[in-house]
Amino acid sequence: MPTDDVTEQQARDLLARAAATITLIEPAALTLTGLPEPRRRRVRGLLGVAAAVALIAGAAVVVERLVDEPSPAVTGEPVERPHTYPADQVPSYLGFDRDAAVADLESRGLRAKVVEEPDGCQPSGVVWGSMPPAGAVVEPGDTVVVRVYAAQQVIDCDSPGFLGWSMVRFARGLDEAPEFADSVTLTTPGGASRKVAGSALRDRRSPLWVVCDAGECHSAIAALEELVTTPFTSGGHPVSPYVRLDALSQLCRKKSSSDLALTVEVNTDGVGICPRKAVWLTFDGDGHISGLELSIPVEDPPAEAVEPPKPTEPRRESAEQFVAWARGTGGAPDFADSVRNLGPGFVGDPNTEPESREYWSGCSGLGFPDCGIDPIASLLHDPSEIVALAGRLQCPWSEEPNPDPIAGEPIGLPARFLTPGAEADAVRLQPVGAAGCAEGTLINLWIHPDGEIYAVALVLPVTPPAP
Repeated sequence: MPTDDVTEQQARDLLARAAATITLIEPAALTLTGLPEPRRRRVRGLLGVAAAVALIAGAAVVVERLVDEPSPAVTGEPVERPHTYPADQVPSYLGFDRDAAVADLESRGLRAKVVEEPDGCQPSGVVWGSMPPAGAVVEPGDTVVVRVYAAQQVIDCDSPGFLGWSMVRFARGLDEAPEFADSVTLTTPGGASRKVAGSALRDRRSPLWVVCDAGECHSAIAALEELVTTPFTSGGHPVSPYVRLDALSQLCRKKSSSDLALTVEVNTDGVGICPRKAVWLTFDGDGHISGLELSIPVEDPPAEAVEPPKPTEPRRESAEQFVAWARGTGGAPDFADSVRNLGPGFVGDPNTEPESREYWSGCSGLGFPDCGIDPIASLLHDPSEIVALAGRLQCPWSEEPNPDPIAGEPIGLPARFLTPGAEADAVRLQPVGAAGCAEGTLINLWIHPDGEIYAVALVLPVTPPAP
């Protein structure tokens, strides 16, 4: 490559790639993300700097082509940032080794109790959650339960859990990079992409992770770091999220059979909710990561504030009585002789004994443990103030058909509940101040004009914290 043909940007790219291969005279300290930053030592890698300068000055020599095609210039820092917790809050330990999590808790004056969960499809000794969850306020001397995976013998395991946690640990600076293909395509939510040599991405802080489009820069690895350090809430209370690497629900419309989405989301026990943010992984024929695409759902612009629609008085009274009954503070509302118990995207059997609370359970009476499809248990577990509003709450996963688990045919909300008359009967239950389909218990009721409830649909559950 003649020197005259090297542009300034190509030289900068070469410098960045060279920096990723520099061997420092002293080892650099490992920085754990999401925790208070330790004091950094200034390390002078004289040999490495000299090598980098020589690489730019000697651009006339033949160098290995690390990028398959011209890449857009890196013009800024990614918008994604790791969350830093105040000293009085439990930080996120997702991906930590058990000993590292325990040591950090003890350094904060907290007690640590380790609880192991045998799972042969996940890496042993890795922290997958805590109680209280990340973001919860604690005082010195409080006990924090650290949940870790433990070894378990399994015959066969198709779970990609090992790769998912490998990515999490890499994003947090806790482990080496996973196996990347020779060429990796990085794509932003807006569709801009660049191809980079996989070897150049083994440094999670490499500027080559950053792709800019229309003045906004993103980094898939920085987004993952942000996800695993961000506190999650449900109903205004901290909850433990779950790390998932899978094809997600069909409602998320995966692009190909080789795409897996790495997400950090509040557990919904099988309810097909698309993640707020995900890093999609594509693989080559050898199983190496050949593409990473950051997806961020497009949010509608904020609407003008309007007065929430109110149901008629008989419907409102019946809906509020339903909430009180579910929480054990009132008697049963006026139920029809047979009430349809509908779930997200599927049709439930008619409930012929609606006054009996256990007949609402999808899998275990009153939801102990709760499988996430019990509307009564969801209201019982959710401490939020619930309001009754007119109209049916429509979320993507509650509207589009899901495959019937037996017949395999798509089924959805029965047509009788979509008629103008049924739409007028619809009343939704949601936390006060909740917007859209974000968080907290969401339930649709169908109530006759006289206040008789004839159908119930759980749209979004709240499940109890794990013991």
